[in-house]
Amino acid sequence: MSEPHPLSNPKLFHLFRDVLAQWTFLGADLCNPATAAEGTFLEYMVRWDGPAPATLVMRCSPAAARMMAEAATGGEGVTDAVAVDAFRELVNVVCGHLAATYWGRDNGRYAPFIPTPSQPGDWPAFTPTQRCVAAVEDQLIEILVWNQAPAPAPVRAFALEGGRP
Repeated sequence: MSEPHPLSNPKLFHLFRDVLAQWTFLGADLCNPATAAEGTFLEYMVRWDGPAPATLVMRCSPAAARMMAEAATGGEGVTDAVAVDAFRELVNVVCGHLAATYWGRDNGRYAPFIPTPSQPGDWPAFTPTQRCVAAVEDQLIEILVWNQAPAPAPVRAFALEGGRP
């Protein structure tokens, strides 16, 4: 196992590793975030509101998506469409676990998680709150989370006697 980088988020990594193991029976190692792969990515984003608004982005290579899809289905030679769909489902499952682990099970206080394709230009305009890179066999998967403060409650003006606020 490679040495964790100080900017890595072990809790986020362990959550991902546990979901991956249950879903694909594959293991993962925590990597230095500077080792994130370059090139063509499959990238999905989930933004959610609720008691703790956040954004999750997960990205990997098409080869990583195919490897995970084959492990999850027990099949070989999955199509590109099946690999993309499997990665999108993994993002959905990770998002559900992330919300439940970090913010509790609220019985519907969050909207459904619908992963949408994204690119770095779609990301929040500030540095991710949490980030980790996982090595799954010989493939890298990057997980980024932006925690956002809930919107402040609206300020209400109260009329005092005489009609002035």
